Amino acid sequence: MGRDKAMLSLAGRTLLGRTVDTLRAVRMLQDDAGDVVVTIVGERAELEGADRVIVDRYPGCGPLGGMESALRDLEQIENAGNPKADWAFFLPVDMPFLPSGLIDALLRKWVAAVNEGARVCYVVVDGTAQPLVSLLHREVYSFVLAALTSARFKVTPVLQSACDDLASHRHVGIGCDKSALTQTFFSKDGVASDVVEWTPTKAEEAAKPHWFSNLNREEDINAAETFLAGLGPNE
Repeated sequence: MGRDKAMLSLAGRTLLGRTVDTLRAVRMLQDDAGDVVVTIVGERAELEGADRVIVDRYPGCGPLGGMESALRDLEQIENAGNPKADWAFFLPVDMPFLPSGLIDALLRKWVAAVNEGARVCYVVVDGTAQPLVSLLHREVYSFVLAALTSARFKVTPVLQSACDDLASHRHVGIGCDKSALTQTFFSKDGVASDVVEWTPTKAEEAAKPHWFSNLNREEDINAAETFLAGLGPNE
């Protein structure tokens, strides 16, 4: 973009503010409100409704740098006398159409997998990994740090490596077929698992092709503005 993407305005609200609002609306996180901290990675004064901001220790290294800072921060939270924090859920600021209800369905599925030993959970959309929408255990930190110090910045291979080396800690990829009319999620290997049911609103259904689309260019922002304008003022 050539400028701070988080503070770009979309239909009168910043992308950062929209992302924070989406997280705040996730029902599962509301149920555990006392244990959830919405944290921004990066140097900024604007919180836009988040609880706090932490410095990106590896600026210019892409999303993996932000993941390193967040996972390292889990230890810092505990050292500051707070309850032990083992998990970080990641959501990129440039996916403004990802519904909170979908995130809730994903998290509930992932938490069930966590109880069976999973340490890395992320979305797979139409066969393509979307690792920036993910739930990661603090044990993944060493793999992220090693990749950064070796100038390996692609997120998916790092998470897959963590799964391979953490022998008993498996990866859970939740598949999402954007073309399907029903919202169903399956395990990575395609074996029928517990179906997660979620019913989107009419506007969310209309936005399905954009759920996992990143706004990376000015024309993406313009197209998003046009799409929202077509939904009407109450959507």
